[in-house]
Amino acid sequence: MAASNLAQRQLRRTTHLTLLKSLLLPVGLLVFFFIAPYWLSYTLRQEMIGQIVSDQKLTSTEKAQAQAYFEKVDFQALCFNPTPNEKDLRDDFVESGIVFHFQRLNWYRNFSIAWVLILLGSAALLHLLNIKARKSTASLIGEYQLGYRIAIGTSFINLLFLFPLLTFASFEATTIGFNEYFPKLLIAIVIGGIAALLQSMNALMKIVPMEFSEPMSREVTPDDAPELWQVVRRAAESLKTAPPDHIIVGLQLNFYVTELSVAFPGGRTDGRTLFLSYPILRQLSEPEALSIIGHELGHFIGQDTAMSRQFYPLRFKLNHSMYGLAQSGLLGWPSLKLLQFFSWSFSETVQAASRAREFLADATGATLTSPDTAARALVKFHVIEEVFSQHMNAALKDDSINPVHFQMHSAVQRNLPPEADFWPHLFQVTLPHPLDSHPPLSERLNSLNETVTPAAAREMALQETPNAYATWFPNRDSLFTPLLTAADDAMVKIRSQAAIHSASSETLEGKALLDRHFPEVV
Repeated sequence: MAASNLAQRQLRRTTHLTLLKSLLLPVGLLVFFFIAPYWLSYTLRQEMIGQIVSDQKLTSTEKAQAQAYFEKVDFQALCFNPTPNEKDLRDDFVESGIVFHFQRLNWYRNFSIAWVLILLGSAALLHLLNIKARKSTASLIGEYQLGYRIAIGTSFINLLFLFPLLTFASFEATTIGFNEYFPKLLIAIVIGGIAALLQSMNALMKIVPMEFSEPMSREVTPDDAPELWQVVRRAAESLKTAPPDHIIVGLQLNFYVTELSVAFPGGRTDGRTLFLSYPILRQLSEPEALSIIGHELGHFIGQDTAMSRQFYPLRFKLNHSMYGLAQSGLLGWPSLKLLQFFSWSFSETVQAASRAREFLADATGATLTSPDTAARALVKFHVIEEVFSQHMNAALKDDSINPVHFQMHSAVQRNLPPEADFWPHLFQVTLPHPLDSHPPLSERLNSLNETVTPAAAREMALQETPNAYATWFPNRDSLFTPLLTAADDAMVKIRSQAAIHSASSETLEGKALLDRHFPEVV
């Protein structure tokens, strides 16, 4: 609990710091346009005094009187509200463009004030929406949708204000500081600004494909795997929810459901999709895999469906917009930080909703089997991640090792002895997910009223049981031959790259490798 509170405080500090970062450039320009009239007055004063001192027609007394006058005069007030004695001087200032110069600076200052007020108002609205979003899942969806529109709209306003004001500030800084402007510099700023503006606008307006990409996967139809589809349909019927429209099996270490499209080699899905992990199916028993499938199908029940359809697509688009703005340089910086502020403002609320969803889904999965089976599946899932990571490292160094196939119980016996540091820390690990984070294993086990010690977790991982893959895909290994071939090809490339990076010119073999890939240019 203490660690959780610390993480929440750090998140809030980061959120507040991000808001301050989003205001740095707008407030910086506002400060500049507040200072600029005083800077212009100072420059004019120095120029006028210089002219007086160098004027040979004036006596010493006249020079002293004129100099004393100009040292006290407020040039901005003279331009806007001159006294009767200052009318002739003001007419000279009108003719020379000085009055218009002060007017421009006041316009820029007023635009900057309006801009900063809009940003502060948007930030306050987003904060209030986040507070309202904590009431329920429906509130979270509704307030997030409104917050998204406010954040994107304010990001556009950021761009529309920032580009001209930054350009004007550059122009004014050179004209006041050097009494001239530099066309080449101004043209470079304008061209660079337009390019960054267009890139930033494109990032905000770009239509983002609402899909996941699963390059090493394939769809399995009812004809491909009738046993699997029968189990999934029975599970959906038992849980009183519709079965998925598609099932995809891939090499990623993950299970998930989504109503977004999933692109895979040769096609893409629409509607409800269930993704199953090929490596994990080969390690879990059928009841264990079924409890995880039940967990995923549980996300199609109640408000989870609304979250999938209405909430997560916005988060998906928001992340793509932030990525695009990050490539836009200085011009996209305030908008990027504003969107980050919006995202992180809702993070604590989203995480709380996510944790509640995961606990409920765990309970749903347990109804298909038992709490004990669901707990065992969760524990083994986490262990598989560690074992698979070690297996991949070994496969990287030894081309005789298949990058996908491994036996968990033998790997645990060989590489994870009882005294390994892995076991005590196992219960604080979270599972990956395409869109949100899961609670730590310890909390998920507690929600199932299951107690598992490190020693018991290792015993679970050492058990040899018939795996779900053998039951659901009997004699159908050919279905996944292309995936395994793709994995082998990818591993060959990774091994080659690793060999190049670790090659030493002090050995004949290493020198030959380096010469082949990095030949000297004569």
